[in-house]
Amino acid sequence: AHKAGTTWLYQQLDSHPDFWMPPVKELHYLDQLSKVQRAAQPRCRDERDLLFLNRLKSLSAEPTIDLENYGRLFETKASLLSGDISPNYSTLSNEVIRQVVGYFPNLKVIFLARDPVERVWSHLSMEVHYRQIK
Repeated sequence: AHKAGTTWLYQQLDSHPDFWMPPVKELHYLDQLSKVQRAAQPRCRDERDLLFLNRLKSLSAEPTIDLENYGRLFETKASLLSGDISPNYSTLSNEVIRQVVGYFPNLKVIFLARDPVERVWSHLSMEVHYRQIK
């Protein structure tokens, strides 16, 4: 869910020695048909990150979801654990969920939820902070 601690989770996993996290926190690949725009600039620490970003750009240009190539995005992680933290995945259709689970049978999902009223206040606070609401 949005405003539920996904940035904190990404930072914790990214700093853990058993993980390699993509240089972009929210890939939004699986919900690409909704045309969600990435707001954050990706970090690029090394060649592995650069390769990942180039592959993601190429893959995102395709008109359909390609789970095989999506899985290949994570090849550079080697034996490390990795993941895609995209809050909008909580709204994926049952059809897309079945496809993803069928292709990645060992997939683990972490769903972060937050009290809805606190989430709205947090979102409004962020909007005021960035002067999108006065």
